[in-house]
Amino acid sequence: MFGPFSGFALAVWQVLTGPRTLSVLLVWLALGAAAGLAAGPGEHPAEGVLLHVPAVLLPFALLARFRSLAASLFAGGLVVALVGALLAGRDFGRLEVQPGAETEAYERPSVARPVRTHLGGIVRAAAGDENTMTVTLGAGTFEYGQALLSRVDGRERPLGPWQIRFLETMPGRTPNQARLRATAAGLPPQTLTLRAGGAATLPDGATVSVVALEPDYGQGLGPAAQLNVREPDGPPAGRTDWFFVESPDLDARLGAGKWRFELTAVEAAPGWVVDVHRRGIPWIAAAGWALMALALVVLVARRPEAA
Repeated sequence: MFGPFSGFALAVWQVLTGPRTLSVLLVWLALGAAAGLAAGPGEHPAEGVLLHVPAVLLPFALLARFRSLAASLFAGGLVVALVGALLAGRDFGRLEVQPGAETEAYERPSVARPVRTHLGGIVRAAAGDENTMTVTLGAGTFEYGQALLSRVDGRERPLGPWQIRFLETMPGRTPNQARLRATAAGLPPQTLTLRAGGAATLPDGATVSVVALEPDYGQGLGPAAQLNVREPDGPPAGRTDWFFVESPDLDARLGAGKWRFELTAVEAAPGWVVDVHRRGIPWIAAAGWALMALALVVLVARRPEAA
């Protein structure tokens, strides 16, 4: 009736009912789990073969081998649990965020190269206390959610359609503050820490502000800060020039003003790496586990009848 397909169907059935099929599939899944230890989701080139193929075949092998109510419930529960796990873990990746900066995408790993994936809105991060951070998705009337992450326990938190958790701290990339030493005749030296755009008032009423910061000025002169100084008896616009950490001989010293400045450091606030994946529907996987538990109950209840 089915022509050449009947022979193929028979061969498939013989494989599914074979005495070693279940053992082979379980070993296959174990190899997939080992591959997951060596690389993250989507990064191992054999992930599809080692995980997806045996996960699809295992429920059919159970049904073909045992053909009982318990086996049917267990296979159905396994399928539902796998679907729930797939929905909850899809689009897994890592998001790098800097305090005060904005981003709209994270990197989703793949075998060839990471894929930039849009999050559906602007993401901003800010430090809380020493153990927490806040991540916000969207802005204004289009804010989709906010998550308070612990940098200690690594628990997941919902953020709009995503689940996120703190992974690690990374070195800062964009300089955001400068450390200065200011001296003037007859006045005690001043040690200042100023953020980009910030200002400080000196003892005689003069003000110094950080106009700009560079991690490597001219790609060779090292960290630098552009300072503006306004003195009470100086020009209203003040005097502006660049100062260097590693090349102090190039400092303009802001002309012949009263105050002299030494740039001791240009620092970048550390950023954070956050794990991201889609939230999925938690009750789907829970329903699958419930069906598998029911299958075990049915199996135990029917064992005396079989005896």
